[in-house]
Amino acid sequence: MEALTIDLKIPAAWGDLDNSQLKYLFGLMACDFSLDEVKALFFIKMAGLKILGKNSNRTYLVKKGKSLFELTPLALAELATAVDWISDLPKTPVCMSKLNGKKGVARDFEGVAFEQFIIADNLYQGFLHTKDDSLIDQLAYLLYDHEWKLKPWQRIAVFYRMASLKNFFASKFSDFFNGTGSDDGNMLGRSAASVEEAVNAQIRALTKGDVTKEHEVLALDTWRALTELDALAREYKDFNAKIKHHS
Repeated sequence: MEALTIDLKIPAAWGDLDNSQLKYLFGLMACDFSLDEVKALFFIKMAGLKILGKNSNRTYLVKKGKSLFELTPLALAELATAVDWISDLPKTPVCMSKLNGKKGVARDFEGVAFEQFIIADNLYQGFLHTKDDSLIDQLAYLLYDHEWKLKPWQRIAVFYRMASLKNFFASKFSDFFNGTGSDDGNMLGRSAASVEEAVNAQIRALTKGDVTKEHEVLALDTWRALTELDALAREYKDFNAKIKHHS
């Protein structure tokens, strides 16, 4: 049998996806599919494959352009490992350039007021703790300054936008986020009261206890505020390390 060579161009990471590809992936996630099924279906779509049916020998009859060939379920599963990165949180902020026709705030929150980040993070933490979809709806309104009834895939898009931002910040400002008291820097599972306590501690650290500066701190650019908090966290760690060394 003559060998058939098929050139498949597959996105290699979250950051390679355009709006339509993100929408398709979030749409799959919104359906009742397992993660492996999501990967397989996404791979098939990205590879431009069309499953025509299943043969009597249990192989799939597949079409790619004008080429017809067979794939075993095992071969398809092995090919789908090319999109295993779907299992991981994006390393950089990922979001649709527009959602429901509305352009949101900067995807990396640069130039966005620290107060807005605090509110967004509170809503995100609240959702992680309660799984209350209304919190994602509020988060969408905050990020896109527009209120509408979210579709299931849009809720997933908003969640991944915030989750990927926090994952990016945990790497960018590692001393601060890795010192929040949780392994992932996201305070996963914390109660609303403990999240509020953590936020108040951040504000106190930046104002150095001067309540008259709170408005000024909340108006800071998010990156500027996190840079300062990261530096304070690093100084605190260095101080503790010196204390332990001399004790």
